[in-house]
Amino acid sequence: MTGNRIRDSKRNPFFQVKVKDGKYSTENQVSYYGKKLPDDTFSFDVSNQKVQANLDEFGTIRHITFFHGNYLMESKPGVWVAKDFVQEHQLSVSVKWNGQTEKLCEHTKYVETDLAENLFPRCRHYFPWGEVTILATAPITAKGKRLSCLLYEVTVKNTGREAAEMTVCLPALYEKKYSDTRNVLMITAESGTYQDVSFTLQPMEQKRVSLLFGDPNRYQDIEMFLSKDTDFWMEQTLQYFRSLTGELKMEEDAMAGMLLQRAYQQAFGAFAMSGENEILGSNWGTYPVTPHVWNKDMYYSSLPFTLTEPELCKKCILWFAKYGIKYKGTKFEGGVFHSLSNSLSVIMLSGAYYEYFGEKEFFQQHPKLYKKMKAILQTVLESREENEPYLYRTTWISDAYALGKYHTGTNLCVYRSFMALARIAEEVFGEKSYAEMLRSEAGKTRKDIERYMTAKGFFGTQYLEGISGIAEEKKECDSAEKYQKEMLDQGLQFITDVNHDGEICLRMHDGEESDTTLMKYYKYQSEEQDTLKQYGQFTGSRENPTYSELSRGIKWGNQSGATFPGYISILNGAAEKENWSGDEGRFRELERLIDLDGSWWWWPYKIGAQTGDVVRMNSCGKCGWGAGIFFILFITEFLGIEYDAPKAVFRIHPKRFIGGFCWKNMRIGNARFDISVRYEHHMAEFSMKNRSTFPVYVEMKKNQKKLIHPNNEEKWSQDYEFIK
Repeated sequence: MTGNRIRDSKRNPFFQVKVKDGKYSTENQVSYYGKKLPDDTFSFDVSNQKVQANLDEFGTIRHITFFHGNYLMESKPGVWVAKDFVQEHQLSVSVKWNGQTEKLCEHTKYVETDLAENLFPRCRHYFPWGEVTILATAPITAKGKRLSCLLYEVTVKNTGREAAEMTVCLPALYEKKYSDTRNVLMITAESGTYQDVSFTLQPMEQKRVSLLFGDPNRYQDIEMFLSKDTDFWMEQTLQYFRSLTGELKMEEDAMAGMLLQRAYQQAFGAFAMSGENEILGSNWGTYPVTPHVWNKDMYYSSLPFTLTEPELCKKCILWFAKYGIKYKGTKFEGGVFHSLSNSLSVIMLSGAYYEYFGEKEFFQQHPKLYKKMKAILQTVLESREENEPYLYRTTWISDAYALGKYHTGTNLCVYRSFMALARIAEEVFGEKSYAEMLRSEAGKTRKDIERYMTAKGFFGTQYLEGISGIAEEKKECDSAEKYQKEMLDQGLQFITDVNHDGEICLRMHDGEESDTTLMKYYKYQSEEQDTLKQYGQFTGSRENPTYSELSRGIKWGNQSGATFPGYISILNGAAEKENWSGDEGRFRELERLIDLDGSWWWWPYKIGAQTGDVVRMNSCGKCGWGAGIFFILFITEFLGIEYDAPKAVFRIHPKRFIGGFCWKNMRIGNARFDISVRYEHHMAEFSMKNRSTFPVYVEMKKNQKKLIHPNNEEKWSQDYEFIK
């Protein structure tokens, strides 16, 4: 695809906004946010992780950020690492037409803004004499090399009948005096200088002016950019992201495939990377940038990389090896059990990386990493007292409590970590006896999760948020007294809906507990097949005391009418077409909650707000956590895709109610496929082409596999029973 085809690509049907005579509208008739403009927190965002830019609907760069380093801090329970960055704000251009100046940031006569190719922020200003189009790109090569700069193209077109004298007036190098500080380098790509650009345009002629905004600490990246033309960088950037997400089209929902791409962008764009290619943590999402790194947000935002981006995944593993455990502080004691699930992140990511990419060399080249993971699990094993069940204690999930004496989601992470390190130990390091010990411990933990952390409910057997003990008659209630301690009682503001006169109900689902939501991804098998689905049904019903019928989501105590990750947990309860895509369908609600730029917000409802009365910046920003777990859940649970790289085995068991789909150039770990699923006469028709460089076994029926060689295509049919 050429740069012009990106520039001239058709208007995005969903992620777009129009301003005409100062009035806002959109062709997106699904989103609740369609009537929630203007709003100074609305933005179209673009990132390659080294640069983060937030553009408003007029193309103004509200914020541009470059990231530099990490440092430790003593902050919230879920935050002990921060990141350095520099920013510049409110950068916009003006255009002179025959001496008449038009400030684009003030032009509200007719403007259309969208995401070209569902990726590049594009803003078109229409004037009686012509058009001005802005297109923003955060450059990255097809192989993943990022530049610490932003490409900001301004294309001026004369649609009049006479020649016109034009000038593109650039943002000022300083605000009031020459010695003012700017945290950004500015240059025009065509001239390699920085000054207003004047030219003559004949009728229907156009000219492009390419501005570069760069990190002063990486001035050499400007030189690297200028060594190629702008089309090269646009094409390379598109190739990079298409190689990660491919092109998914759902037969019954035109928005779904584009939504999956935007979820990936939200998780990807949450990350910060230094000019020296070091991961520095994440933000909530692509807006706003904050110094704080919430480790739990970062973990969930990183999960799409375990399926798609090996280099990023490895960087995240090493980051969590360094920063995953809260250090000993004065506000919080720290240690492995401060937040056990956070402490285990390095092991869970390592297990997923090996499972999907099958690379042994990474672990062999980092022996200290393996040693550290073993030490973490040894600390976990030694913490259990002899008379206890094979369950483990912790205090925090992130900023909220891991409720109960034993927390279900945390113990699921323990199970996953035992199994993940067992496989690495045996297959990478040949430590079979150690691996067998870990698998044995995992089995015991799983047995006690199923034995003690489940209960019979309205929908059938389901999980509990946690348990206060193993005695059946008391396990579902916990005392709030133990949480009412100095520096701990802040956590009580998140559980007001389940705190009844000092007694906490544990038959609930915390909207910011997402590990049970990821059971299939974690390869956890419930004893009863439908326990997780029934837990999801409970989560999105009146039976769950944290559920809100107003927001159709999970409240976040007295802080918010809904917390976005809860909607993904509710999605797990979808069991048929009506509660998937019907008027109150769980997936349909996600489509309504996505903003016009293709982002989800952390806390989309104020307390007591009516259905659809959504907000944007409600104390928290955009939600990479929710986007990351959605990307994983949609692929593993609903498309039913599994892949085991060391064994080169691919499985697909899609849910019938999501409808047929076609996914071209799908990446799953170290493999690539073209996949098509159609439904005809009570049969599922499958077609798959192996685009990998090696043969892959495809499981067509249980325990029945066929080897598909590179560039070969296979077709087969199955009845619906296989894909329920």
